[in-house]
Amino acid sequence: MGWIRNLMNRLFTKKLEVGKEIENGVINGNNKLESTLEKYEVPETPMYLPKLETLEYAVEQWLYKLIDIKNKNQSITAYNALTSLGTFDDIEISGNNPQNEMRLLDEIEYNPNLLLHTQRSKNIYDENGDKLPMYYHVKKGNPYGCMWRIYLNCKRENVAVLADELMKELDKDEEYYIKFDSDVAMSKKSRMEKIVIYIPNDDDQLNSKINAVQRVEQKYPQLFEGKKATNPFLQLIGENIMYAYEPTSSYYKDLEGENLDVGVSSYNDLLSYALEDSYVNAIRNVVSKDQNLLQKIGYANNMDFLAYTNLVLEDIIDNSEKKQDLIIGISNNLEKCQENNPVLGIRGITEEERTERDI
Repeated sequence: MGWIRNLMNRLFTKKLEVGKEIENGVINGNNKLESTLEKYEVPETPMYLPKLETLEYAVEQWLYKLIDIKNKNQSITAYNALTSLGTFDDIEISGNNPQNEMRLLDEIEYNPNLLLHTQRSKNIYDENGDKLPMYYHVKKGNPYGCMWRIYLNCKRENVAVLADELMKELDKDEEYYIKFDSDVAMSKKSRMEKIVIYIPNDDDQLNSKINAVQRVEQKYPQLFEGKKATNPFLQLIGENIMYAYEPTSSYYKDLEGENLDVGVSSYNDLLSYALEDSYVNAIRNVVSKDQNLLQKIGYANNMDFLAYTNLVLEDIIDNSEKKQDLIIGISNNLEKCQENNPVLGIRGITEEERTERDI
């Protein structure tokens, strides 16, 4: 009976060794054993992610902001999504800005060389029934005929101090025009351009104002804390100074080449019309290729900006291929919009960047 026990022990030991070899994926010590799962598994398609600092990246951020606004039950417009890009999450963090703002406004009021105008909300009132102040416009001299705007973003708690330091530097010039957000406005909504400097059609004035901002940035870098929070569509000097041309007409030339008097009053207005036009055209193309999306909108593929955003945008963004189609479509349309409206000057639309996108 001893030989039977020895035979069984040898067989059991061999079985354990083979089991270990299979478990380790090795046969005869040389070849890898490919499991059935590995052999037939379909690789997951990687999610489409545009390169940073490209037009596609800017479009992606704008689309995400549209979804964020929708989910927060806020007013869904191209303009609101645009002006919310690159904002700080600081609506409830005022620091000493309310007190600093009051001191600054008092100084401006008593300065005979400065003119202060308070721009008030059209439909937001305080407890006394007065319309809330939204922006403070400060002018020295006669700075009219604006050709450019410089946009600066900073935390709410730094706005009044930064505006004060900027005015001290700008005061070296004979004239300037600056606007900054009121603290109460920032407690309601955070915008990406809390301070705007208007510049006349004069290269010397443009260089002078840029140099003034850079001097303040070098002297008080803490006022620009988090300074990379910028709007990805706007042209950029360094890491913080955004700028754009000022539209000289109330017209917008759409993708079809039709001139529309839409009452453009600012660069953000013009860019918002271009974004909405590009978006609606591109999303219709994406929807037309998908029966599920068509069914979701009731096969009426001629809807407006708001309807597409409410009904199908999130479905498209959740699908990598459709998301890419939408972003590329919008980007290509924006190139056409810029051809029709050269004043747009969108960051990411140059011959070199266009070539990289086509490769």
